[in-house]
Order: sequence, then C-alpha cells, then structure tokens
Amino acid sequence: PREPTPAVRDLRARAGLEGPYAIVQPSPALAPDAARLEPALAELAAAGLQLLELPISPCNGDRQGALRLDLETVRLDRWPADPLCMAELIAGADAVVGASFHLAIVAAVAGVPVNRPTLGVGQKYEVLADLEGVHVWDERGSRIALRHGPGAPEAEVARRARLVDGHWDSVAGLLQAPARGAARELAHYLGGLATSLERDCLAAMAREQDAARAAAERA
Repeated sequence: PREPTPAVRDLRARAGLEGPYAIVQPSPALAPDAARLEPALAELAAAGLQLLELPISPCNGDRQGALRLDLETVRLDRWPADPLCMAELIAGADAVVGASFHLAIVAAVAGVPVNRPTLGVGQKYEVLADLEGVHVWDERGSRIALRHGPGAPEAEVARRARLVDGHWDSVAGLLQAPARGAARELAHYLGGLATSLERDCLAAMAREQDAARAAAERA
C-alpha cells in the first residue's frame, strides 16, 4: 500500500520508528560478519536511517540482539506474524541487510536495495545473482559498503513477478473449478490442516516469547 496500514502504523509507533529506516536481520547467518557490518551500519545511521532489527525467521534462530551490535537499534515489541505486515515493513525500508531468501525477494520486488553475504553455489540463492538490486559483500574480510535508497523494481524483477502472478492465477483457476466428491473433501481437509498447523506454530512462538520476557524480568 502507498500509505502504511493501521497494523504497521501501530507497530512503528510503539517501537519509535519515526523516519526512514534500514532493516537488519539479527540472524546467526550474519554473526561471522558482525564486526565488519557494524561500521557499515553506523554509516547508514549517520545518513539519517534508523536501524530496525527485524527477525525474519525465528525458527532459524533469528533473535533481536543476536548480532550484539554496539549501535542504537529499533526493536519491535512483538514479531509481526502476519506475512503481509512483515512484507509491508520490508517494502517501506530504505535498505535491507540480511541472509534470508524471502527477505531479498520481497525487498527486490519493492525496489529496496538488498545487502547480503556471499551467495552459495548450487543453492536457491543463485537466482538472486543477476539482479542489479542485490548487492553481495566480499567474504574475504574487506570493508563492507551497504547500498540504500529505494527506487522502482528493476525490469527483470518485474518480469519474474508477472510470471509468479500467472502461476497463482492458474492455481486459483484450478481451485475455482467445480470439484466433486473426494476432490472437494480433500481440498477442505488440506486447507484445514494448514490453518491448524499455522495456529499451533504461532501459539508456540507466543509461549516462547512470554517465557523469554519472564526470564529477562527475573534476571
């Protein structure tokens, strides 16, 4: 959306995220580069950007504070479990810094510069290699320079997005086609199963966050 939705406005207000910002993924995958990243992130802060620590994949170990940065960062009081809310936060950034494939995809589609570690050979990340908006830093220990400043999505990203749109239009067409008997029952079962799994996962994450807060208060 061109204007922040009420859910994102509420998240930003509670966190004090008032101006332009860059997203930093507090991920174990970035920990080896944390010392080199800190001066580069400090340059973004000096350019007037707030640094938002945004866990993208808590299931993969993302935690606020994981990089132990000696910088002032903004932290949300709750993880935005709604995928559209998360996507809106990413799309509203001036830059993203992280290793997540999904973070890179959403940012690229929104025209937000992506800064990430070296792409693995023979992995899914190779599809990002030829995108102009994806900037990979050297793994040999040289200085890291982070790109920022959003713009329009590049032509290749827009082309791929159209292909994805076509794919999901085809899927929707199949689901809207008349179904009968076992096919309909199976579709209902699979839909209910996905909803149940997601609900249980979110409940488990909420319990984990409550336990972490209680432990921090006791400490």
